[in-house]
Amino acid sequence: MKTSSYRFWGLMMLLASCTMPWSVRAVPAVSLRQNENGTGDEETIACFDCNPLIFGKPLNINRASMEHLRSLPHIGDKRALDIVSHRTRFGAFEKVEDLDDVRGIGPKTLMRVQPYIVTE
Repeated sequence: MKTSSYRFWGLMMLLASCTMPWSVRAVPAVSLRQNENGTGDEETIACFDCNPLIFGKPLNINRASMEHLRSLPHIGDKRALDIVSHRTRFGAFEKVEDLDDVRGIGPKTLMRVQPYIVTE
């Protein structure tokens, strides 16, 4: 193909894209909890078992799975298992600072994960 042919098709693509209808699509909201009636609308995506960190929401360490806990900074497989074991043995964490009671989690690690976790 010659260069003029590329220019022709490039111009055709530009004109076609300008004549296409433009519409603004709203980004759907993500619901991390189920509605009372169990239904949602087109503007809401239900995501009940997904990791809230993906959507910029804090992770509840009292309900988080090992996979979700591993997504926290400086928390690997062993620490995630330790958190779940501590939670199973001693019950739910009352406040975020109680995570310091888990073996292997010290003040530095707690400081690093604190912005990403809640207990409510």
